[in-house]
Amino acid sequence: MTKEQPDNITKFWDWFENNLKIIEDVILGRESEKRNEIIDGLDDHILEFGKIKWMLEQPQENHFELVLSPNGDHDLWKTTRRIIQDAPALGHWTFYHAIPPSVKLEIDIYDDYMNIQTVDARDWSLRLIPEANGVQRLHLSSDFQVDHLDPETFQIAVNIILTNLLGEQKLIEKISCVEIGKPEEEHEKNALIPIVDLPKQF
Repeated sequence: MTKEQPDNITKFWDWFENNLKIIEDVILGRESEKRNEIIDGLDDHILEFGKIKWMLEQPQENHFELVLSPNGDHDLWKTTRRIIQDAPALGHWTFYHAIPPSVKLEIDIYDDYMNIQTVDARDWSLRLIPEANGVQRLHLSSDFQVDHLDPETFQIAVNIILTNLLGEQKLIEKISCVEIGKPEEEHEKNALIPIVDLPKQF
C-alpha cells in the first residue's frame, strides 16, 4: 500500500469539499474560530502522504488556490501530481502540485539572531553547466553576501528565490543541483548571465 493510495486521496478531497465553505471563510478571515480546525485538518490529510507543504491563497477576488509543495523532492512531486489529478472541478479554485513561479527576487528571511534580513537577488548572476538527460547544474556567483546569514540559511534563501523565478516544477525537472562560489576561470566569468534571464534558458 502506497502513501498516495487512491482511498487516501479520495478521503482528502471528500473532506476538502465537505469543508469548502469554511475553508473559504477562513481564507477571507470570516471564520477565525475555525482557523485551527482547518489547519489541523489539512495537516492531518496532507502529511499522511509525506513531508508535503501546503498553502491556501486568494490571488484575486472570488478565486482561491491550494498549492502543494513537494519541497523540491522528485518522488514527492510524483505524489503531489497524483493528488492534484483527482482534485474536484471547482471553477473558482486552482490547484497546484508544485509552487508556481512568482518572479519575486526580493525576500525576507530570519538571520542567525532571529532578525529579518532582506535578500535581494536582482543583481545576482549565474551560469548553467549542461549534464546528462537534459538537466543542468546551476552555479551561482558569490560576489554578494547577506550579513548574519549562515551558509545553510543562505542556501534556503537561494532555493526560495530560484523557486520564485522558475517555479518548483521546472526547478525539479531542469536543475540537478545548485552550487555557490566565485567563478575563477575566464571562461566561467564569460558564461555568467543575470539571474533575471534564467527562465529564458528553458
